[in-house]
Amino acid sequence: MEEAKANNRTIHSIKSYKFEIPFYQRAYSWRKQDIEKLISDINGKEGHYLGNIVVKKNDDKFIVIDGQQRLTTIYIIFMALGVKEKPFELSYEIDSSDGEKLKNFNVNERKYVNRQILDAILFASNNEILCKDSFEKNINSAIFTMTIIPETVKATEYFELVNTKSIQLENHQALKARFLSNIKDNYADVARKWDMISNMDEKYKDQILERNQADLPIEPKTIRELLESDFNGKEEKQTETNSDAKSLVKFPVFLLLVLKVFVAKNGLNVDSENKVDPKNKIIIDKDKLLGEFEKVFREKTNLHYEFIAFLESMRKKFDEFVYRDDEMKNKILLNLQRLFYYTSEYDKPEFIAALLAFLDKNSLDACNDKNTQKVIEFLEQLDNELAKSALKKNESRKIVETINDVIGKIYKGESLETPVLEKIDSKFLDTGTAVPYYWFYRLEYLLWRDFNSLSACDTCADDIKKVFPKFNRDEYLIKSQDTVEHMWATNLQENNKALDDFGNLALIRKDFNSSLSDYDFGEKLKMIKESPSSSIKMLIFYASQKGYDKDIIGRLGDEMKKILFQGITNDPL
Repeated sequence: MEEAKANNRTIHSIKSYKFEIPFYQRAYSWRKQDIEKLISDINGKEGHYLGNIVVKKNDDKFIVIDGQQRLTTIYIIFMALGVKEKPFELSYEIDSSDGEKLKNFNVNERKYVNRQILDAILFASNNEILCKDSFEKNINSAIFTMTIIPETVKATEYFELVNTKSIQLENHQALKARFLSNIKDNYADVARKWDMISNMDEKYKDQILERNQADLPIEPKTIRELLESDFNGKEEKQTETNSDAKSLVKFPVFLLLVLKVFVAKNGLNVDSENKVDPKNKIIIDKDKLLGEFEKVFREKTNLHYEFIAFLESMRKKFDEFVYRDDEMKNKILLNLQRLFYYTSEYDKPEFIAALLAFLDKNSLDACNDKNTQKVIEFLEQLDNELAKSALKKNESRKIVETINDVIGKIYKGESLETPVLEKIDSKFLDTGTAVPYYWFYRLEYLLWRDFNSLSACDTCADDIKKVFPKFNRDEYLIKSQDTVEHMWATNLQENNKALDDFGNLALIRKDFNSSLSDYDFGEKLKMIKESPSSSIKMLIFYASQKGYDKDIIGRLGDEMKKILFQGITNDPL
């Protein structure tokens, strides 16, 4: 096989070169700190080494396989310098209009498809280092290695080979290259769509709106006019359409969740190590992304268009029904999803796959009151099934198995609900710090949901409000907790018999637990009154207790278990 050729070049020596960014590359994504570091490094000395750039010759152009972020940034720096002579030619296969704007310095902020480039230009133009007389000389003398791969090598395959081991590229970018290499028509549109779907921290519909606005015919401006413009109007507009809230999952995890649903919906067999096994489901592990997709698409190249369309549909539903921080208006759905999220395995929120399947099967698109209630009922039912999976053998919840089973039933049109359990042994809840955290989260959700009708140990919602006037049920959010608190302290000899009873336990933050330790009942009560949002179960305990009473602790534990196991068994004790 013909070997790739590599030679060192300076920026000054490539003025006649034409570089093209291919469709399978990600969009420009460098942040201010990346640009600032490059400018500082170039300014440090003449002949700064920029690293390796991999290209493939195509007629009179060089197709950029690795290094497009650096090349684009170098081009932007020259624009900010106000140098009339371009460092080289740069175009985009996916967004040719962007290339024209760069080439002609007619960059208009509303017409610019990639806002990152606009931000980079503005940032670079205000960098004081660029004003130094020596900087232009230093950037022209900067050196990089240009590796030209043979024409016989497929560019998308080399792109994946180079970048799957690169810190600059995540595995979903390599997956994008694989997908696009199997798409014959409209691949540029598909690539644009993929890039927008992958931006999980901005809602998909907002990105579509921005793109549509970018295509409006607006009088072009020169780069100098652009840099001198007042962008307050645009910034104000952006705050109206864009969300600052972060997505619950990153794109690689979202891809796998959608793939799990896609496989179930289409009844696909999963090919694992060349062995077809219909029971071998998709594993939600971002580090296994490429392998999981390979299991499905190894011999099924005709499914790529179908999956992209399904991915877009799922992204729209995800934006509507899956919470982004605390922006969701329906607090029941918000706290219910927080229950699921905080009791999921790290970075593996399988419940989202079940939710997406439910939304898809029932054609739920808009997050209105009617649809929201359907989703709440479904998720509560799903949580009941997950709880049953643990109680059947007094073990941890069978999350993956239960979710896979529920998704299968959804697409088969079968009932999701299994029969309630017979009498169960709830003694596993009387084991102190050994109690699985999930049961505390589930109880917190149920106590919060039914707070206004609550009655436990002769204590109701009004009693709790009197003792804890700072507690606001409407503002309460289920949050990440990481330690079990013994409400009657472990250092009190008198409470040993009821120390690990479920009635004496609450799940709270470790730092809050540390601040409560070694204080007596009255001192703890004062501290909790100042910060009453950690645990409703804890509030009930302190509102119902006047002093140490193991009988009341036992009664409270029994009543909490009845609430905890509602919908699961008729006899929890």
